[in-house]
Amino acid sequence: AEFPIDIWDGEFHDWEVRVEEDLTYLILDRLEIARVETPREYLERLYMIADYALKLRDGEPNRSVAHDMVIDSIEVLQRTSQVDSFAPPFMSRPTLFGGAMNPGETVSCIANLPDAITDVWYYWYVDGYPRGFGPSPDYTLREDDLGTELRCMVKAVGAKDQPEAWTASMTITASMSPLLREPDATFPQGPIRNFAAEIRSAPATISIPRVTIPIGDEGYLLFEMGGDGYGTAIWYEDGMMKARAGNGTSQTPKRDHLYLEAMVEQGSTHRVTIEIDPAGMGRLWIDADLADEATSNAMPKWAGDNDGGYGEGVGSIPAKGYIATQSWPLPLGQALEVFYGTIPTA
Repeated sequence: AEFPIDIWDGEFHDWEVRVEEDLTYLILDRLEIARVETPREYLERLYMIADYALKLRDGEPNRSVAHDMVIDSIEVLQRTSQVDSFAPPFMSRPTLFGGAMNPGETVSCIANLPDAITDVWYYWYVDGYPRGFGPSPDYTLREDDLGTELRCMVKAVGAKDQPEAWTASMTITASMSPLLREPDATFPQGPIRNFAAEIRSAPATISIPRVTIPIGDEGYLLFEMGGDGYGTAIWYEDGMMKARAGNGTSQTPKRDHLYLEAMVEQGSTHRVTIEIDPAGMGRLWIDADLADEATSNAMPKWAGDNDGGYGEGVGSIPAKGYIATQSWPLPLGQALEVFYGTIPTA
């Protein structure tokens, strides 16, 4: 039968090599043209080399006529299950974190390997394209990185078989807040002195510009401020970012407290913002997206007069026994921002 596709027609064609567990396929413009059993070695490690040439065994070419072949691009696709998986000695998937996402700022990768493994290399990819590699866990953002997806592949060079693992992707966005004015107060990671009574009894917005979600379902505390039976807390647990404000007891028949939650991807990085109004309203934002909102009975204040903490529990943690109390396990690259009064976030 005549081959249905002329590959010398001057047009680009899509060649696909698909490696499955049982068979390997050669596909041309979505048409399968060959299949063979997959060699076991292909499932261990596969090196792909793109090479093309006219072979003399096929005859001497007419050198007065051009025989050019142009490769426009090559893409390597992996199954999500493979990219998301990890194996020993990795203790969990590697994690990206960073502060401001502006050109010249740095994103770092935590390998999540035992301390005994010191020979580690980091391979950086922006929108799937390689950007560089080396032994440094840091990547400096470029102007053209904004709006892209950043990933890092970590190779444990000093371990047996040099295993690899991938981070989740991080969207590189300029460190611009969905909030429309400068914060009234900022706090570095650590203890926070309690706010004045007129602030705790009025609307407020609490925002963390850059939060990397931990790997796993264990609970970790991001912010807390309590005392006098009232308090506000933000924490992560079971794949959810959660917030609670108002009456501080863990179990109460009262309705003067708010509860908010939103699903987040482990290893991803976001701005996390909560709005609290003692009149009985609250909203949770993930980046610039409204993730949850709730209403309750009016409350006299959203926090008592005890001190609080950013990334750790310091004061009288509200609803203790209900919310997470472990300190945040990853560095928080930017200061916590607090906005007094009502501000237009939507």
